[in-house]
Amino acid sequence: MPVSVILSDFTPMRLGEGIPQETLLRETANVFALVQCAIQKPESQEAANRILIETREMVRHYGVSAGYIKQRQANAMENVEITDEEDDIYPDILPRPLQQPRGLPISERMEKFRKAVNGLLEQHYADCGQAPDDIIHVSCTGYMSPSPVQQFTVRNHWNNTIVTHNYHMGCYAAFPAVRSAQGFMAGSFALGRPKSRIDIFHTEYCSLHLNFHRLTPNNIVNMTLFADGFMCYSAFSQDSFDAGRQNGLEILSMAERLIPDSEQEMTWDLGENYFEMNLSPAVPFFIAEHIRDFVESLVAMAGYKLGDIKDDLLFAVHPGGPKILEHIRKRFQLAAEQMRFSWEILYENGNMSSVTVPYIWHAITCDDTIPKGKLVLSMAFGPGLTACGMLMEKV
Repeated sequence: MPVSVILSDFTPMRLGEGIPQETLLRETANVFALVQCAIQKPESQEAANRILIETREMVRHYGVSAGYIKQRQANAMENVEITDEEDDIYPDILPRPLQQPRGLPISERMEKFRKAVNGLLEQHYADCGQAPDDIIHVSCTGYMSPSPVQQFTVRNHWNNTIVTHNYHMGCYAAFPAVRSAQGFMAGSFALGRPKSRIDIFHTEYCSLHLNFHRLTPNNIVNMTLFADGFMCYSAFSQDSFDAGRQNGLEILSMAERLIPDSEQEMTWDLGENYFEMNLSPAVPFFIAEHIRDFVESLVAMAGYKLGDIKDDLLFAVHPGGPKILEHIRKRFQLAAEQMRFSWEILYENGNMSSVTVPYIWHAITCDDTIPKGKLVLSMAFGPGLTACGMLMEKV
C-alpha cells in the first residue's frame, strides 16, 4: 500500500525586514550608475550626471514596479543609501563600487551565506524536542562542503539525522526536495523502519548575487524581481501527522518534465564574483505552449480529468514574474481567485526562488476560508527549462 505523505509545519524565517520596492528601485539605480562610472570613466561631472540619468531611466523602464511587488527581503541592500555624500552606505557585497565594481569574490559571499544559514538553523531548532529523521537542504544561492546543515547536526550530536543536499535547481527545487522526502518515507516503511518526520530547509540568499556590472534589460528585471527567502517545513507520514493540531497538504501526484528546445532560455551559472543568471523574455511563452499537456498528465496520475476539476482547483503557481502568472491564467482560463495566493506572495515578498512556492503552500494551509478537501495544483519552473508540478489535497 502506498505511503501517504503530508506537508505541514511551514515556518518562514527572516534575516532582516522587507525593504520597500520603491526604495530598492531607487538605490539599485544609484549603485548601477556608480558601477557604470567605474566602467566608463567619465571625464566630467556632466558626463557622470548623464550616466546617472540614463541608468535611472533604464531601471524605471525595465524594473519590476511597486505595483507588482510591495517589498522584498534583500539583505545585501539593507540600509543602502547613496546621496553623493561622504556617509553613503553601499551594499555589503559591493563595499567599494568605484574601485571594485564587481564587488566581493565568491568565497567571501559564501562565507556570508554560511554565517546566515548557521544563525537560521540555531534559531529554528532552538526549542526542538526531537531531531528529524532527515533534513533536506535546498538552495541555489550557496554551497560549501561540509554544508551549514551538516555542521549543525554534528554540533548538536544528531548522529541519526541524515542530511541530503538539493542544490542548484533554482525556482522549482521544492518539488524534487518533496519527491526525495516522499521516496525516503516510502523506503523507510518498506524496510520496516518507518520515519516520522523529514524536514525540508530552504535557504535562498539571492541578494548575495546582485550583479551591478551588467546593465541590460534582462538583468535589471532579475535585480528587481528576486528576493531573499528562508523556510522550513516537514513531510510527515499519515501515521505521524496530527490532523487535530495542524493543517497540511497531502500529495496525490507529482511530475517533472523538460520543455523541448528551451535549454538556453534560463541559465544559472557560477562566476568569479557571483552566480550569473540569464532569464529570457521568451520563458513565459515556452511555458504557456507546453503547460496544458503537462497538467493534464499530472492530474490523470491522481485519477482525475482536468476538465472535471479545473474550475474548482486552487492554482499555487510559482510567480516567476507577473507575465508567467498572466500566461498561466489565460492558458487555463482561470478566475482571479484561483491564483490569488501566487499574486499575494509575489506582491508581499518578490520571487524568492525555491522558497516562493512553499510560502504559497503555507498561506493556503493557514487560510481558514480554504476548506479541508480542497484540491491544490502547484507548479514551478526553472533552468532546463524544467516544469514541476504536484496535485495536493488540503487536510
